[in-house]
Amino acid sequence: MIYPPATGTLSTRNLAIRPGPEYPWLHQVTWLRDVGKRVVLSPAGNLDTSRVGFLIDTADSSEAAQDSLSCLADALTLSVTP
Repeated sequence: MIYPPATGTLSTRNLAIRPGPEYPWLHQVTWLRDVGKRVVLSPAGNLDTSRVGFLIDTADSSEAAQDSLSCLADALTLSVTP
């Protein structure tokens, strides 16, 4: 799951990598909130407002999973304005 860094209006939402041959472990990127929409941190937020999106990836080991998650975190840009 991708959660917002703060409560406010989602101003930037970008993942610099896409599923494909270069990243075979990344199977799906789904955005649940569009730029310009309000996002709210838990516990005030709900399932609709507190989640920006989700990613599905696979790995053969826990080390490979950590590497792919680190790569995804580095490629993710989220910004929220109050």
